[in-house]
Amino acid sequence: MNSLKYIFNEPVLFGIEKGEAENFLRSLGFDRAEDYPSWRLHEFYIKPMVPERPISDVFAIATAYKD
Repeated sequence: MNSLKYIFNEPVLFGIEKGEAENFLRSLGFDRAEDYPSWRLHEFYIKPMVPERPISDVFAIATAYKD
């Protein structure tokens, strides 16, 4: 996580470790959570349009729902 300091040139004050987004969101009381790391974003959005274009590991999205 601290390696992001060199990308943004400022300290990272908060972050969720890779692979822990779903557990983190459930710990906040959400019933369902889903993590979309960079490879999933690439499969859904970039690969269908420009398959050879890479995506940075910095990008990720997490969604959560309460039933």
